Amino acid sequence: MLVDLQTFTVTDVAYLDVEVAGTELGTIEIGLFGEIAPKTVTNFITILTKGINGRTYAGTKFHRVFNKFVIQGSLKKKNRNAYTPSQISTNSFTEL
Repeated sequence: MLVDLQTFTVTDVAYLDVEVAGTELGTIEIGLFGEIAPKTVTNFITILTKGINGRTYAGTKFHRVFNKFVIQGSLKKKNRNAYTPSQISTNSFTEL
């Protein structure tokens, strides 16, 4: 789904500091749409700030980057070097 910023309201903003090989590249600002995906926004913010089920974004690698469109990465298990896709819950959600 394409997001029309005139239709949806950014309710929260998340910031990711990015570095490569110890060199700081800058900060990514991510607008989150809590009115249309409140569980997703809550989960994302929780993973960023505390982690969930031993998973966090700290130290993860991006595996796909398309300028001004999407950045994809995987959650990293604490105390591991593996970057594998994972789910934070076995429950089904009605929202993405």
